[in-house]
Amino acid sequence: MEILSGVGFSEADFDRPSKHFSGGWRMRIAIAKVLFCEPEILMLDEPTNHLDLPALIWLENYIASLDITIIVISHARDFLDAVCDKIIHFQGRKLTYWTGNFSQFTKSKGELDSIQTRAREGALKKIAHMQTFVDRFKANAKLTTMA
Repeated sequence: MEILSGVGFSEADFDRPSKHFSGGWRMRIAIAKVLFCEPEILMLDEPTNHLDLPALIWLENYIASLDITIIVISHARDFLDAVCDKIIHFQGRKLTYWTGNFSQFTKSKGELDSIQTRAREGALKKIAHMQTFVDRFKANAKLTTMA
């Protein structure tokens, strides 16, 4: 009852067949079913799509109270900030692990990206400078070995 009430159902809804609900309410039923099963690993794909604010707040608090592994795919940044304390970022066939919520991840990743961009720009400048030196002195027999 707590889970169904949490995702927005009234007591009058408890006895109604699921076929009488709209698609959005059926998604709430699916979320409630999954939570009721008490899984060891919970995978949620866009769980906030069909929830109103009270149900969303309840879900955030419920998920935060669980002591299980939860994998969440979502575009709702506030939801991710509320429920995540570890982020796994997949890019270029590589997984990178981050500690903290989504806001901390975006800040840290932005800083790392900036550092990597500056390092790459510095390396490209050094390569360009060396290429200029090689191009200038490769025709001079005395300086060919240096080039």
